[in-house]
Amino acid sequence: MSSKKKNLLYLSLFPFLIFGCINENDLSLEQRSYQLSKQIMCPICEAQTLDQSQSQLSKDMKKTILNLLDEGKTNEEIRDFFTNRYGEEVLASPPQKGFNVFLWIVPSIIFLTGILIIFNVYKNMKKTN
Repeated sequence: MSSKKKNLLYLSLFPFLIFGCINENDLSLEQRSYQLSKQIMCPICEAQTLDQSQSQLSKDMKKTILNLLDEGKTNEEIRDFFTNRYGEEVLASPPQKGFNVFLWIVPSIIFLTGILIIFNVYKNMKKTN
């Protein structure tokens, strides 16, 4: 394998390595609260997550997140709490089950197809030169 291919492979795996190393237990309660407030939508605001919204409801929901974290709840349990209360629409990203799986898979397939097309075009250009 050429060094360019190796570098491209390492570069494409880098984001997965970084995000895979983050453990929710290593974060402080404030960091976890902020992380969760970016994953939960404000039910009364137009396309805003809790961290973006300044409404009273979003402030109350942020306090609820902190209280649940103080009680020792996991991030998943807190997301479930808000999903049970407001429905799946409260989640900023759709759950990875049922038809929503396609919403997660299709962009990845399109991205990988784009990389393959660029790689083939580059390889063909190199052959013609």
